[in-house]
Parts: sequence; C-alpha cells; structure tokens
Amino acid sequence: NDIFSSAYSTAYYLKNVINFPKDKRVYVLGTKGLIKEIEDVGVNAFGFEDNVTEPFANEEEIFNEIKPDDSVEAVVVGFDMKVNYKKYSKAYTYITSNPKCRFLVTNSDITYPVQNSVLPEAGSVVAPLIAAVKNKEPVFLGKPTANMINCISQKFNLDLKRTCMVGDR
Repeated sequence: NDIFSSAYSTAYYLKNVINFPKDKRVYVLGTKGLIKEIEDVGVNAFGFEDNVTEPFANEEEIFNEIKPDDSVEAVVVGFDMKVNYKKYSKAYTYITSNPKCRFLVTNSDITYPVQNSVLPEAGSVVAPLIAAVKNKEPVFLGKPTANMINCISQKFNLDLKRTCMVGDR
C-alpha cells in the first residue's frame, strides 16, 4: 500500500475504472512484472512469450503469426527491454483491427537514469506505435497523469484538495 507504481496503476485502471471484461485479454509489451500486476487483479494478460532472441527466418514467419483477435480488447505498453518487431506488429494489429481495443501506456517517461547512464523507458518503447496508430490516442496511466491520481484517490478514498503528489521527475 505504500507504493503505487505505474504498473499497478495500469492494473487498477483495467479492473476498477474500465471494468475490463473477464472473458477478454490484454496484450502486453512489457516485463513479466507488468503482466503479473495485471493478472493479480484477475485480468487475463499475455505477451511475454513473444520475447525473441533469434532473428526471424523470413517475413512469412512473422506474418503467419500476426492475426486480428477480437478477444484482445486492450494493449498495454510499458518498459520492455526485449521489444521487437513481432511485438510491435501484434500490438498494432490488435489496436487497429478491433474498435473496442484500448491503447494503454504505463508511463510517458522517455528515459530513465541507470548507473552512470540514461536509457530508453516506456515513452520511447511506445513512440513507434503512437506514430503508426492513426485512429486511437493512447491513454497514459502513470505519474503525473490525472488517470493515476484518480486511481489512487479512488483506491484510498482521498480528498484531492488535501493531497500532494511527489515524484522523481
């Protein structure tokens, strides 16, 4: 209860704000931890199995796997160190082929500091999809969005007039 991460905010939003249907699925570009957060609230999430380390043999190999799927009613994009063309293609196909499919992003951070460097974060991972998807705007769920504040407020029954949010950026 002390930390309300963007991953948890996303899971909370799916379950408690939009009441994501139990018979539908969420495709995740993200870590196992993000998938677990979503599954922990009772929402069916998948996508980690699309992590690939070998290059594709040819275009047909990837195109044969990428098909519209009406059971996918949300795509969640988060930090993903194993993002690849297959994941982008599936996410794009799900978002653009199903009018009910929501386009959700854990956070808009472009970079994050690590050791003595700065590396790409979720905002950089989602950028190609934002550029490619023309018919839907993504919904950002991390700080400092109103969506995250509303999730926190709803969960803890907070008076927003007496609430202060502190972040790292």
